[in-house]
Amino acid sequence: MLLEQVKPVDVSDAEAKRYELRAGAFYVVRGNGNRSLVGRGGIAPENCEGVIFPDLLFEVNPNPRILSTTFLRWAWDSYPVRSQIEEKSKTAAGIYKINQQNLASIELPIPPLLVQNQIAAYLSKEIAKVARIQSMIADEIAAVSAMSASYLRQAFTGNL
Repeated sequence: MLLEQVKPVDVSDAEAKRYELRAGAFYVVRGNGNRSLVGRGGIAPENCEGVIFPDLLFEVNPNPRILSTTFLRWAWDSYPVRSQIEEKSKTAAGIYKINQQNLASIELPIPPLLVQNQIAAYLSKEIAKVARIQSMIADEIAAVSAMSASYLRQAFTGNL
């Protein structure tokens, strides 16, 4: 989350408190001009105190005895769930939107809580591996980009 990109708004303290992000809560984007981005969801980070969300987000509060928020985050991005969201989204003036009724009708896989936690932990570890690999690739690209063209030409023609 890019907390350095903020927009001040004129709201009362009570109204701001009502729309303040809650660390660990799951939020869903209500509308977007791109159908593949409507209904995307994510978990608010720990460092979100004082940040309020616009009316373009829904806060989803799953029952913690039935559904893990971390599992919900991964299931929400799965093909079966995304397909339902995109199918249910409607456009108004070029902006695709979903509503609470649409969200309530989304079918989610809900295995036992222990299995949800295992799946979420596994996927989190795998994504962390991917992030490390992406970082290594970015470092390698930066190193290659920093080389002079003549040095690269020598390397690829075998004249080193």
